[in-house]
Amino acid sequence: EAGEIRAPLSKAFVAAMGLEAGGEGSPSQLVASLDRLLDEDPANQTARTLRAFAAIRSGRLGLAESDLICVLEDDPRAGQALFYRALLAGARHAPEGILESMRSAKAVGFYRSREWRAATYPELQPYLHLPGFETLGRRR
Repeated sequence: EAGEIRAPLSKAFVAAMGLEAGGEGSPSQLVASLDRLLDEDPANQTARTLRAFAAIRSGRLGLAESDLICVLEDDPRAGQALFYRALLAGARHAPEGILESMRSAKAVGFYRSREWRAATYPELQPYLHLPGFETLGRRR
């Protein structure tokens, strides 16, 4: 049974990373795929984290928030979820939430590679001018 879930989760992970990298794809279809995975395995926090990202990209901010709350209640040090919480704050036009969430992600050791570009994240683009923004999300 675990193998049956792993294959769709692997596909969902690849699709989410493609969306995150600015590639093409349907965030709504990814949410639907992850809904099915979570119906089968509601405790799967990887699927829930990926669904939060896809929900942000598809404008389903309430779903994203509830998924991120669930993931972070289970593991307050879940760096990917903390980073996606910054994207959610950006989608909600809440710059203070962006900085706080990115600082939290960095504090638990989460970072993006040196090639990381905030431009890949439309949720963050309007806030690139914020003081201290450029140092967040990168390796020290």
